[in-house]
Amino acid sequence: AAAKMVLQQHPGGVIVTDSVTSNGVADFIRACGGEHLRFKKGYKNVIDKAAALCEADVDAPLAIETSGHAALRDNKWMDDGAYLALRLTLELAKLRATAPGGGDGVHLINLIDGLKEPVESKEFRFTCADNDLRAAAARELERYIGAAVDKPELGWELEEPNYEGIRVRIDGAWFSVRESLHEPIVVINAEAEAEGGIRAFMKDLVAHCIDNVETPMNVEPIAAFLSEVDAPVVE
Repeated sequence: AAAKMVLQQHPGGVIVTDSVTSNGVADFIRACGGEHLRFKKGYKNVIDKAAALCEADVDAPLAIETSGHAALRDNKWMDDGAYLALRLTLELAKLRATAPGGGDGVHLINLIDGLKEPVESKEFRFTCADNDLRAAAARELERYIGAAVDKPELGWELEEPNYEGIRVRIDGAWFSVRESLHEPIVVINAEAEAEGGIRAFMKDLVAHCIDNVETPMNVEPIAAFLSEVDAPVVE
């Protein structure tokens, strides 16, 4: 909603988001007349990137995380949720004032009409003993993923540009591997456009990559997920 609002005043502007943004959000931003830059996790990271683009004479009116945490260029990149809420409320009033029939049926949710959400979305968090092991495990896993991309039977393709960890595209679905910003955790995010999609490529990820990682990390979250979906239904 925030992206659609600001792009009305900044057509062609760049919307900076974090690294786990859905493909549907990127498509929505482009459909609203903007450009999308998927950067890194972290509120400060997306703000600093948008501010740097503006300093380079690139119009980047909005920096926003997947959580909805956002900052606007028009508000000098302040961490000010009240300002964003006010802007969205004023946008709703404008939509209602210009809608046929008085606008009683117009709601804030209409600002995201056309946004396609994933059918499945999961996050897996693998705990390591410390941050050094987290970094080592992430690098090792990224190397195995890079090698697996060359296996045509998997249908994996590296998504570029990419600024954090590694992100792989599979027929409209995707997964990414990154390090947690503050904890000794390797994080895998995944989304799919069909039921069972995450299960299918997570099994490949385990077989071709995760099972080969020698650096200690707790992979129980993904093991539990695969065991759950593989379990027979008891009536």
